[in-house]
Amino acid sequence: MKSRYLSAISKPQIGKMTSGLQWEESDVGAPPPENPLRIVYMLVVHGRAVRQLKRLIKAIYHKDHFYYIHVDQRSNYLHNEAVQLAQHYTNIRVTPWRMITIWGGASLLTMYLRSMQDLLEMSDWPWDFFINLSATDYPTRTNEELVLFLSKYRDKNFLKSHGRDNAR
Repeated sequence: MKSRYLSAISKPQIGKMTSGLQWEESDVGAPPPENPLRIVYMLVVHGRAVRQLKRLIKAIYHKDHFYYIHVDQRSNYLHNEAVQLAQHYTNIRVTPWRMITIWGGASLLTMYLRSMQDLLEMSDWPWDFFINLSATDYPTRTNEELVLFLSKYRDKNFLKSHGRDNAR
């Protein structure tokens, strides 16, 4: 994933702010951690880009992770396709509710907060990190590389705001 767009929130939220963490290329090919963490990917999609959604899921899919999909209320075709896709996997779910969201608007934040509430109430999904993606995102790292990196920093939160640099 592009690290500047990676937004991972650990659960529970007791992390410490750390700047300057970098991917360590020497870790590539390292054995998986003894206690691998589990990621919940929040996929926020709209329009009719079914192939794009399937391509993203194929790129990030792992049986040990979870995938929660919100389809914009104006995208009925995509919603029907996402529901059909989710029926084939126990670790993929589509939100039972839908909202009209506007990128960068308060509706998007409301949708994320409601989704987070859903995810926190899903006792059958024991996740460690939350990563939000849209259908236009695409990973630059493998799941194994991401798990290895996040496993080393289980007590951290990774947040990046858009706009001016406020890391003063």
